[in-house]
Amino acid sequence: MFFKKANWLNQNLWISLSFYVGWWGIVHLAHRPALFFPLILVLSFLNLKWSPLYVRQPLWMVIAFLLGTFQDGLLQFLGWVDFAHNPWSEWHLPPPWIAALWILFPSAFAAFDFFKNRLFLQIVLGGVGGMASYMSGYKLGLLEFKAPLWESAGLYFLVWAFLFPLLMKIHKEICRPKIQTV
Repeated sequence: MFFKKANWLNQNLWISLSFYVGWWGIVHLAHRPALFFPLILVLSFLNLKWSPLYVRQPLWMVIAFLLGTFQDGLLQFLGWVDFAHNPWSEWHLPPPWIAALWILFPSAFAAFDFFKNRLFLQIVLGGVGGMASYMSGYKLGLLEFKAPLWESAGLYFLVWAFLFPLLMKIHKEICRPKIQTV
């Protein structure tokens, strides 16, 4: 039993570390997509390799990518935020570095298995973690809020308090462990 728990902890530790390495790599190389996209592809591949095998992992990643980039694009379209290093801003699309984050984030979702059936923790983690990520991006000069900081923080808390549990539900519904055949 202990070794099973230790293996799970080890997997989640590596997945979490690779996500944070990727996050920092993206935000510090936001102006150089040619450098961060290979990093993200490698880290996403490693996250998937370290994750439990799922039947429909690619479908999950596409849905999460589309939902995430949609919400970032919608908030940009509604005038709540402007992203730096965005060659697609006139079309109200998030920049390449945000797209890269939405490739990396769903690949690391196995690290959130602990929260799978804990809605209250999903709301709190989503609200605080999502808001903190965007506040960090703001402090690093990667985005500009169009409302006062406290309003923007509240908006991102609410968006992520809804979005993270939604992503957890979709992940739970789509991804099931593969049945091993001998």
